[in-house]
Amino acid sequence: FLRANASEPALPYTPGPRRLPVVGNWLNMPNRLLWHTMMDWKKQYGDMVFVKIWNRSFLFVNTYELAVELMEKRSAVYSSRDVSVMVNDL
Repeated sequence: FLRANASEPALPYTPGPRRLPVVGNWLNMPNRLLWHTMMDWKKQYGDMVFVKIWNRSFLFVNTYELAVELMEKRSAVYSSRDVSVMVNDL
């Protein structure tokens, strides 16, 4: 109801396994050797895989290059911290 009445449409998530209502991907997650499942999902869904378990969201980044791009080069976009402005930048 809230999403349907939001002023802006919700953006689609990155690809990932199909989710069930309420539990999400809880049944898709392995008990051990998670990295085997992530490698299979990388082949099937790509370098980024979105998984939702109960009410928590997870984004698995499956390549080093993409991790560097997102966490170092675009860190200001994804960080919730305030950007500190240096005196020289003013």
